[in-house]
Amino acid sequence: MKPNQRHIVSIIDGCAADIATLGDTILVEMAGVSMALDKLRESLDKVNIYLKDRDFDKASQAGYEDVAQNFVYLQRTLAGLQSVAHDKAALISGIAQSANVAYEDVSPYVEERLLNR
Repeated sequence: MKPNQRHIVSIIDGCAADIATLGDTILVEMAGVSMALDKLRESLDKVNIYLKDRDFDKASQAGYEDVAQNFVYLQRTLAGLQSVAHDKAALISGIAQSANVAYEDVSPYVEERLLNR
């Protein structure tokens, strides 16, 4: 039996604020990951410069300090992104349960709302 699209959209409309909040959170988390990647790249570039200059002490120090610190920063931001992905899946599951349809029947509608905000 084909799911009732109007019923699904009606429930999604009722969750518009939750979807908007989720979309905002996704953008914030993506920005955090992007900033962390930039910091890690800067650290790796610094190590590369020291290696080209054959300044192994500075390369090692930068690796143990800057690279390690920025790698941990990246991991933490990725954890935030993973958390918001879980929140999105939970929201879609809740809507699917309310509409008495499969997750796959709801997901495209929610994804569309997130992209077209």
